[in-house]
Amino acid sequence: MAFQTDFSSKTIGVNPIRCLELRLLFKWLNVDNKCKTFSNFGVESRFPNEEVALNTNAWPHVSCTACHNAPADHPTTLPSLSLFDSQTARYVHMDSASQLCGQCHGTLHFANTDHRIYDSWAASKHADTQTSVATELSQSRVGETPDDLIHGSDAENCIACHSPTAVLAAGGMTEVQAMSHFFVTANGVFATNTLSTNMFEWQGIACTACHDPHDTANLSYFNS
Repeated sequence: MAFQTDFSSKTIGVNPIRCLELRLLFKWLNVDNKCKTFSNFGVESRFPNEEVALNTNAWPHVSCTACHNAPADHPTTLPSLSLFDSQTARYVHMDSASQLCGQCHGTLHFANTDHRIYDSWAASKHADTQTSVATELSQSRVGETPDDLIHGSDAENCIACHSPTAVLAAGGMTEVQAMSHFFVTANGVFATNTLSTNMFEWQGIACTACHDPHDTANLSYFNS
């Protein structure tokens, strides 16, 4: 119900005719009765200061299927990360959890939204951590294997803090496998020319590294 109750303060005086999901706005929110029918789009109707939620028991919130496209044979086949686009009533595949978050918490889906947490993240160092790890490996870990890095006597688990959700790439892998997957080695060891690879799959310190999307009330750490 948070969205419903938050709507009043952010949309006072906004004409709901401009909103894309018009019928749903009239169903879920107490818009001025002058325009609850849709026969005359010329009638001016505005969200009042005393806006209240309607049909609260039927409000779906951010349901499972808002972010997951479940196939017909689910749970045999797992659902994919997808945005259910209410404008087209179709799913749009997402390449990463952060990209999915950015649809509503950033400008990826609605360019003029005032919800820009994703944009701030994307412009921060949290979103681009792979290069710094590659630099560290090429300067300080030459001759070491990925296993040395994670489990050796002088271990430094880069994955755990710089991109914990990287272990979810390519169907799932261990931290050692992730270091091999995301950084070039020479004969199995890091070298002075070690660089990043598979950059598109690297998530950086993604949204879901610190926020469990299924328990948003509490800060969480994804343990790689």
